[in-house]
Amino acid sequence: MNCAAPKDGKEEQTGGRRVVVFAYGNTLRGDDGLGSAVGERLEKMVNDPRVRVEIHHQLAPELADDLKDASLAVFIDANVNLPAGQIELGAVAAESEESQSPLGHHLGPPQLLALARLLGNNHLTAWQASIGPARMDIGEELSPAVIAAVPKLARRIEKLIVEHLDGM
Repeated sequence: MNCAAPKDGKEEQTGGRRVVVFAYGNTLRGDDGLGSAVGERLEKMVNDPRVRVEIHHQLAPELADDLKDASLAVFIDANVNLPAGQIELGAVAAESEESQSPLGHHLGPPQLLALARLLGNNHLTAWQASIGPARMDIGEELSPAVIAAVPKLARRIEKLIVEHLDGM
């Protein structure tokens, strides 16, 4: 599901897409689907043609093309290293040229940013937004801890986006 800028000319009037939000995770594995829940909430909260929310199962190399004209990228996913329901929001950098190829088996935000850099976007700011999952078993339901954290993280991301766009 994508929340793309309107195709009625407004995208050109605003100077193109400025913010891309990638919300991702497996919605069939419990709290791993929290990215989709936050992304869907953001789609309802942010009504600005400069913002695009994309919901995916996982990050893929072709998504780097969506970043070529962006000034801010936000990646939303579960982080198993956090306690259940804990929120973390922090800057993320592109993988360095000395690191492994961005076309490896696992593609995360640093690798996707490296691909965007290869496409010519050297001025992209990126943030990783995460919630610690309570369970990642088979099922589509989110745990109570994650359900409580979803609106809080969505508000923090909305604030980040507004501050970024206001600073332009």
